[in-house]
Amino acid sequence: MAIILVLTFFSLGSYGQRERPDLSKEDYLQKSKNQRTAGWVLLGAGAATATVGLRIASQEEWFWDDSGKFEQGMSIFLVGATSSLLSIPFFISSGSNARKAARLSFDGQRYIVPGQELSKIQPSLSLTLEF
Repeated sequence: MAIILVLTFFSLGSYGQRERPDLSKEDYLQKSKNQRTAGWVLLGAGAATATVGLRIASQEEWFWDDSGKFEQGMSIFLVGATSSLLSIPFFISSGSNARKAARLSFDGQRYIVPGQELSKIQPSLSLTLEF
């Protein structure tokens, strides 16, 4: 009997849950733009850091120098390469959000009737692709 009461109590609370509203086109486009920007920043910073790391690592004479520049340079290179690889999910999710924003929608297109100077609204089907 107690189990039935507990299950009833939890099931009543689940009906009061609000569903998350869908994002609008503008929200998806803004999200896509932000993710694309983050992807480019990570890729650029990672490539620059990896280049600096390789430059530092290449300054050491491998057999005669024990200054530790090679290890430092390779560590910096690995940080940069990791940053560049972390940009990939941002580009993928940016494209996904851009595709969600590029949906078909019904709009009312306003046009002027020639000779009558009247403005009318014509139903139209539009496909929006913004980059």
